[in-house]
Amino acid sequence: MGEAEGSAGDRYSPLKGGHAMFTNRVFRWAVLAVLVLGCALVVRVLAEEADKELPKREPLVLRMYNVSDLLIVNEDHPYQYTGLPRVNDDSGAFQVDNPRPFFSDWPMSDPSAVSSALSYLTQELVAIIQRTVSSQVDLAVEAWSAEGGRAAIEYLPPVLVVTQSAAGHRRIEELLEQYRKRLHDVTPLAVHAKWVQIESEKAEKFFAGRVAGGVHEVSDAALKDAAAGTVYQGYVRGFDGHVLHVVAGEFRSYVSHMQPVVGEGVFVCEPQMSSILIGAALEVRPVVSADGQSVTLDVHSFVTELKEMRSRPLPDIGQVQGAAQAIKLDLDVPSVLVHTFSTMAKVPLGKPVLIGGMTKPGAEKGKVLCLVLEVTAVK
Repeated sequence: MGEAEGSAGDRYSPLKGGHAMFTNRVFRWAVLAVLVLGCALVVRVLAEEADKELPKREPLVLRMYNVSDLLIVNEDHPYQYTGLPRVNDDSGAFQVDNPRPFFSDWPMSDPSAVSSALSYLTQELVAIIQRTVSSQVDLAVEAWSAEGGRAAIEYLPPVLVVTQSAAGHRRIEELLEQYRKRLHDVTPLAVHAKWVQIESEKAEKFFAGRVAGGVHEVSDAALKDAAAGTVYQGYVRGFDGHVLHVVAGEFRSYVSHMQPVVGEGVFVCEPQMSSILIGAALEVRPVVSADGQSVTLDVHSFVTELKEMRSRPLPDIGQVQGAAQAIKLDLDVPSVLVHTFSTMAKVPLGKPVLIGGMTKPGAEKGKVLCLVLEVTAVK
């Protein structure tokens, strides 16, 4: 009996089995809840870290910047015309290149080149802003549309239209302010030129001695003594590094060639006029040194004197049908005395310096024509 009761007691009890199943189910739900809470905590931590690394995207602001003063094309101003005649080797007749470049063929003298330069400056300014004001430098700056961002920049003369974050606009303002300051730091200069004619025996007294660079400074006393011999003088203002020119004299007109016009029994020649500079021309590019004490000059001097105007007969044109006799025509042939030189020199600022000189032939033999330049910084 006892064994039978014991065996019966070890049999499956519904109450005991149900308690075990309940315990296992609660355990599994508890583990699942812990896992969910753990994942939520990890996601929250990652989101907080992401917020720390990536700032919130600021709203974009539209602003316009007037940049017309930053897009001024600094043109060179070379002297373009002399009118000197030359002989055609084929026909022997005189021809004049009218007009032709004087010393140099500067690209900025072409209006189309000025327009191209303005377009280039605009593109460069936009490119510099995009490279300098960048989201790769400051995360508060919105990326430009070319980089897949929302910011945009366009040039609508005379302003830049910019859509950018507030931080980006602050950086643009700082950049433009620094650029304006540097652009306006360009030194304005004044060039005073004198072509002085002196007696050769007095030439040595005209030199006060050597200064830096091996050039001759002209003393005030020497300038005063030579004042009566000043043939031409000119004054021009410009900026550091630009080509400037000044001309003193007159243009003389003359008949350089004839344009024949032939009709039935009629012969007419249309005279073609040219002009020549009788006077002095100076082209100079001043470049101020870093210490502001001296200036390097690229100088071209040109002086002409008209000695006489001769006549030169053209070859016989021949008998024209219906004309009584052959037609004979004469051309004007100017005889011109030319003094010209080109050089580079480093001279002190604010001091008159002898740049070059040459003797004069003919009746004025024994005289020296000298060029004296003084370059000063304009305050």
